[in-house]
Amino acid sequence: EDSDSEEEDVFDEVKRSQCTMPNLVTWYEKQTKLTTSPKKRKTRSSTGKLVVVIPDFEGFSTKVLQDVILILSGYLDRLPLVLVFGVATSVKALQSSLPHRITSRMDVRMFQSRQSVHFLNSTINEVFLSWKKPSICPFLLGPKMFKFLTDVFIFYDFSVHGFIQGVKYCLMEHFYNNPLSKLCCPREQLPQAIEELDKEDLSYVEENQEFRSYLEKLPKSKLEQILQSDKPFKDTILTLMKNLQDHKDNLLVAVWLLHSLIHDLPEAPLGKQVREIYIEVMSGPIVQ
Repeated sequence: EDSDSEEEDVFDEVKRSQCTMPNLVTWYEKQTKLTTSPKKRKTRSSTGKLVVVIPDFEGFSTKVLQDVILILSGYLDRLPLVLVFGVATSVKALQSSLPHRITSRMDVRMFQSRQSVHFLNSTINEVFLSWKKPSICPFLLGPKMFKFLTDVFIFYDFSVHGFIQGVKYCLMEHFYNNPLSKLCCPREQLPQAIEELDKEDLSYVEENQEFRSYLEKLPKSKLEQILQSDKPFKDTILTLMKNLQDHKDNLLVAVWLLHSLIHDLPEAPLGKQVREIYIEVMSGPIVQ
């Protein structure tokens, strides 16, 4: 975000009347002098390319695009230009829109990027639902929120950045004004986090409904031992938190095993993606 704001500041200083090709050449030469040594500047291949991205080729004026290509081709001896066109249909759209006198000035190469859902699945699988240890993500999203964020991605904007921003908002909501949120940390940091719990924090733990249910099941002698001082109380919290993290890790392993077994079944009863199976597993019993 900081780098984006810095770039915006730079471009805000450029007036429309200054947006000319000679000025662009001057700017590029200045940049290459700052970033490369005189020895490296002797070869064009050692200098950086100047990339111009046109994300929506079909929505761009063909006449304007032809003029732009003709103008840019006249500066290839001074500017190593690369045009990247985002073509939604096929490469035939490029060939049919631009006449031969234009395409002959270009070294046309085609590449195909992966669909946005591939990057969503990779982000989720490698960060949030990774079964590998040690886990880099000490928390799990609930099924309703997880489904909401993925539905927004699939049916609305296809933005991985938007999905990550949604997860950040969930984290902010979790950590804001929640004294026990400090326990949401990697396993190796748990002892220190629990040791730093004060009297008020311990009272929040004791008032937790799940923790009270756990205490009610203990023998009276064990219960008295835990509640008599902070040390056994914190030791109990540490044991339970480690058990919780073990359960989380085992859950993710089970989700991946289940995915390996059923992802290619007809009609995909639990879904084809790991994220879909995770939502089903977290939502309730999957065995009927």
